[in-house]
Amino acid sequence: MKKCCFLVLPIYAVVAASGEQAVLAQVGPDVVTGILERCEQLAREGPVGSGTLGLGVWTTSCNHGDLGIPLHPLPAIDHPAMWGNLYRLETVNGSTRLEQIGQSWIKHSFGTSNSNECELGCPSAQPFDEITPLCSDTYAAIQFDACGFGGSRGLMAPRSVIHPYTGVFRFAGPALGSGGGCSINFPSANHIDHNHSIDQNGRQDETDIMHRIQVPEVDIDATLHVEARFFQEGGYITGGEFLLGNGNQHDNVSHREVAVLEDSKRGPGWYLFPNISDTFERSPALDAWTDASQTIIEPEPLADGRGILGYAATDLGGGQWHYEYALFNQFNDASFGSFGVPIPTGVTVSNIGFHAPLNHAPVANADNYDNEPWTAVVSGGSITWSTDDFSSDPLANAIRWGTMYNFRFDADAPPQERLATIGLFKVTGTLNVVSIGPEGTLPLVPAVSMRGIVVLAVAVIAAGLLVLRRRTTAAF
Repeated sequence: MKKCCFLVLPIYAVVAASGEQAVLAQVGPDVVTGILERCEQLAREGPVGSGTLGLGVWTTSCNHGDLGIPLHPLPAIDHPAMWGNLYRLETVNGSTRLEQIGQSWIKHSFGTSNSNECELGCPSAQPFDEITPLCSDTYAAIQFDACGFGGSRGLMAPRSVIHPYTGVFRFAGPALGSGGGCSINFPSANHIDHNHSIDQNGRQDETDIMHRIQVPEVDIDATLHVEARFFQEGGYITGGEFLLGNGNQHDNVSHREVAVLEDSKRGPGWYLFPNISDTFERSPALDAWTDASQTIIEPEPLADGRGILGYAATDLGGGQWHYEYALFNQFNDASFGSFGVPIPTGVTVSNIGFHAPLNHAPVANADNYDNEPWTAVVSGGSITWSTDDFSSDPLANAIRWGTMYNFRFDADAPPQERLATIGLFKVTGTLNVVSIGPEGTLPLVPAVSMRGIVVLAVAVIAAGLLVLRRRTTAAF
């Protein structure tokens, strides 16, 4: 899949590897999810066929930078956190769509093996508390566990405890008491009053899906989703990149295609997720939706993270077109609370739809987000989906970091370039974003061709916002 460059290119330097060849290293620390070794089912709950799975992913971080990444365990708060998602790509009524069907809490790291799994030339005899340049570190799926270390300490935490771009943990302080099966808890991983089911080894047992990648079983049912494809996604957040780097947090997410097979050894309700592709480094799962074009959304460069809007239109015949949008918040803390598309006068829309991955069930010591579907309103020359305002409900179902929501409708007009609108959630502001919408009399966005790849940039001067589009196809 072809990709164009980002607007702000990272600065590179050449450093020597331990072998004969040199590799490119990014200025500052630069963690990349280099390998997603595999995805595993760790638990399940509920009736077979309509229950919920608890998954974990193996993640390998690679430091492509020229500075080390600190890795001091809790109660210290200078270490990377990792997380996992699951997605489904399928064709529905002739149109493709990619939907996120599962998400995990974050997992605190606590030490590093400093291996050479990424084959960058990691030197030998490196420290346990720093991922040194050119080295890698792997965490297993089984470590998607509430208490880790055989129940000795809290390990998993709500995503809200960390700023997704700066990597700063919002809660610091000394260790807390025991609870939730953990001998020790921490302000950034507090399982006190959690009702975990713990086995004899001090780990969550096979009936406890809490904090893991939670996937409704119906979302992987082959009879309901014929010929669907599935993708695991993993990423890292580390404060060192923000403090010492140059905005290179944007390459921390990777994805890999997996199959979904019934596990005959473990019986009904248990599944295997064998890999059927290599890991796509520096590439979120949204890139697997190759029918779509993309717009990169960066509301506050070098202060907060970015999102990506994917979009596609399909000719259904008979004068009808299907419009499909996927809005992925990669690392933006402000989050997204509304999405709108212009609808010209005389255009009729139908089959309006919305999809979001489920937030985890409420537990103590966590921001418990609701799962209310967004409301869609067709009025004033647009269709707009929205959740409740942050001022009225800070726990509303906004598009927070590491999640992707879908919006769709049919219309009796073909597509043309449009400016969609994305409303920020935690702060006041609306972004005008290059996209598509039904044809009409609204003004078009100018296009500039660059080496066969169309790049469109929209500067929202008043708000100091910048949006860059990267496309995989030619202009309309």
